[in-house]
Amino acid sequence: MRTRRLVGAVALGSVGAAVAHQRCRRAWARAPDPCGPEGMALPAGDEHKVVTDDGAVLSATVAGPAGGPPVLLAHCFLCTRDVWGGVARRLVAGGHRVLLYDHRGHGTSTLGAEPLTIGRLGTDVRVVLEHFGLEDAVLAGHSIGGMAAQAFAVDHPEVVAQRLRGLVLVATSARPSPMPTTSTTVERILGEHALRMPEATIGHAAVRGAFGRASPPAPHLEYVRARVGATMPAARVEGAVAISHMDLRQRLGAVAVPTTVVAGGLDLLLPPYHARSLVRHLPGARLELLPGVGHMVPMEAPDQLSEVIASHVSS
Repeated sequence: MRTRRLVGAVALGSVGAAVAHQRCRRAWARAPDPCGPEGMALPAGDEHKVVTDDGAVLSATVAGPAGGPPVLLAHCFLCTRDVWGGVARRLVAGGHRVLLYDHRGHGTSTLGAEPLTIGRLGTDVRVVLEHFGLEDAVLAGHSIGGMAAQAFAVDHPEVVAQRLRGLVLVATSARPSPMPTTSTTVERILGEHALRMPEATIGHAAVRGAFGRASPPAPHLEYVRARVGATMPAARVEGAVAISHMDLRQRLGAVAVPTTVVAGGLDLLLPPYHARSLVRHLPGARLELLPGVGHMVPMEAPDQLSEVIASHVSS
């Protein structure tokens, strides 16, 4: 009798889980896209290749009027520059000159001779700014893009003074983890063999936690799922290790450019206390907290985020 009850309970639990999953899939299919009917499509622009000093080739897109106020957008870990698509289109429509690029080892950018570290990503920001000759620009970085922006700001203050008018740090941190990890540990989770079959191992439910309260549209879930599996294995491992080791808190006091820190109120990957810590360490920084929004702020709240970025141009 006990065995029958146990089997019955397991069967009911399995059915319940299947029903709940189907409900989630229907909700994801019906969910409106905050980015609009064009989704994450980038605005029409020119494609460029930027070669760094260590031989990495960074793929970049430049869109918007040539004389418009320049904005440089740096994307999150395990994604590509089109995560900024909805924001970029809004900025271009507002008359901005928008530049986006894929981090090394992400999208169609290659790795270079140096390992992928947060400091190296900060130097890549400098390379892109100087390659395009940007001055009086706003730099916005999401997640690891925000970490790269911080590293750039503390390692290259003379370039910041010459080329930036504002900094927007989105869903990011100066000290993401109190427990630095090793490449051996990360290899088992994100390495080549761990994600050899992304279709089977990375489902929509696995990436749902990157989003906030509202049901994310299915294309957003598919975007994150696909980009994680497509990122170069070496970049996945080196990037995760770099994030776990970084701590820029004590160096941020020297950042002398107006800064806004944007956080999703329901960010589970880097909860809002990371944003509050950033504001405490950055002189004069202000916090913009978006209730109900998760980690993928550019996809979840493109209207609010583009307004924050544009406000640095008019200030």
